This record gives sequence, C-alpha cells and structure tokens, in this order.
Amino acid sequence: MFGKKFILTLIETDSNRAYSALLKRSTVILIVTLFFLTAGIITYPLASGIHKVKHDFDFQNLQKENTALKEATESWKERIAFIQKTIDELNEKNKHLMAQQYQSIPDMQLGVGGPESMSRISILEYPDVKTTDKNLTRLEAEVDWLKKNMADIEEVIAKRMDRLAHYPSIRPVRGGWYSSGFGERKDPFTGKREFHPGLDICVKEGTQVLAAASGIVVVTRQTFVPLKGYGRFIIIDHGYGYKTRYGHLSKIMVRKGQHVKRGQIIGLTGNTGKSTSPHIHYEVMVDGKPENPFNFILD
Repeated sequence: MFGKKFILTLIETDSNRAYSALLKRSTVILIVTLFFLTAGIITYPLASGIHKVKHDFDFQNLQKENTALKEATESWKERIAFIQKTIDELNEKNKHLMAQQYQSIPDMQLGVGGPESMSRISILEYPDVKTTDKNLTRLEAEVDWLKKNMADIEEVIAKRMDRLAHYPSIRPVRGGWYSSGFGERKDPFTGKREFHPGLDICVKEGTQVLAAASGIVVVTRQTFVPLKGYGRFIIIDHGYGYKTRYGHLSKIMVRKGQHVKRGQIIGLTGNTGKSTSPHIHYEVMVDGKPENPFNFILD
C-alpha cells in the first residue's frame, strides 16, 4: 500500500519548463499531514484572536448598554420620586382647600389622569428604555398640568375668600334691638317723613362697635358736624365697592388709614350728634349708594 509512488509535476508558465519529482505515497501523506498541521497551527490562533476580539467587542457593547440602563434607571427613580412628591403636595393642598368648606368651583376638574397614572408606574412593566422614558415624560406633563390647574383654583378661591373677607356680613354690635329700619320714616325731632339710610340698633352706651368686614378706615370724625347729625362716626372702605358707616359713637378707637379686620373693635356706642338715646347708626353703601344693611347681615 505504501509502496505506490506518485509523480509531482510543476510547470513554469513563462518558460513552459516542467519539473518532476517522484514521491512515495508515504511521503505524500506526510506532506499533506504536515500541511494541515501547519495550517491548523497558523489558523487556530487567528480564529481564537478573532473570536476574542468579537467577544471583547460584544462585552464592551454590553457594558455600555448596562451603564446606559443603570443611568436611565437612576433617572427614572429621581423622576418618579419627584412626581410622587409633587402629587403628595397637591393632595395636601386639595385637602386644605376642601377643609375650607367653601363653595364649589364649577367647570374645573382636579387631577385628571395624574395620580391614577402614577399607580401604574413600574420599570418591570415597561422594560424598554424608550417606552419607560416616554411614559415618564407623559406623567411629568400631567403633573405640570395638575400643578397649574391647582394654582388656578387656589387663585380663584383666594380672590373669593378675599372678597368674602371684605363683605360687610356681621352686625356692628352684639345684642340690642332695632329701633329704626332702612327707608322712609318719621323724623324723631321734626316729625316729618324722611329717608333713613341705615339701621339704628339700641344698646347701652359704651357697647363695643365691631367692623362689619375687613377694610381701611377712610373717615374718623371726632367732633359733631352738621352731616345728618352722625356725631362721632367712622367710615370704612372694604373694597369691591363696599363702604360702611358707624355713627353716634362715644369713642373712636381707630385712626384714618388703618387696616381693620372683620370683628375688630373700632369704637364704643354713644349718644353723640342727632340722637335721642344711646344707639349705633349703621349704614352699608355699595358704589356710593346706601343699601339696606339687613340684606348683608348674616349672623
């Protein structure tokens, strides 16, 4: 079997010269074996190197993706924490507004979508970075809207509360009885019919007189002047077109330009001016015109 021989011929293309060699079969097998061994020795490190380079490249990409995912996760945590903190603050504000027991505000909705969407946040639910980031961005937009909506509601309520604080809604004295109402009456001094622009409430002299609403004192008349016989009197401007007058006082306890609050003591009742007995003359004026104080008193 190994005694067979082979002729190996090589031809030079330029000169067409031929070179021949007589090789035994064993020699051919040895040459082929050496060839494949040599090829294996050369190609194995090369293939191994290529595999290592590809592995390192994939590992680096995986590290980059892992780093990016960690950064995204940290960003999500911070954004979710901020959203939750904002929602908690808005819920507290909402409780505060509800606790005020103020009239409802029509055509306004609180928290549409915000807190409900917050309950669905889950990184496991949205494993894709882009999807999760998109959902967080949407939630942040909802929270921003909710904050603006709540701010608008607070502004409306603040304005209404301010208007209420300046609405002359309480009696100027505690106790007593109404001796004369608003409108036409017989003048106790002349007996003639005349228009009475306020209420007369009989109380003992020295009774505390209270501001009917918050406002600024614009008039404090300490001495009697012939102005419909009010005697010592006070006028308070409450804003929004409202003014109140308190007449026949024995003592004035505020000064012109002073800010007063509803229920604050501003003077004491007396019998000064055109008066037959101690009482308080109380007027409410709206845009300069006298209105019936009965229509304003709520207590």
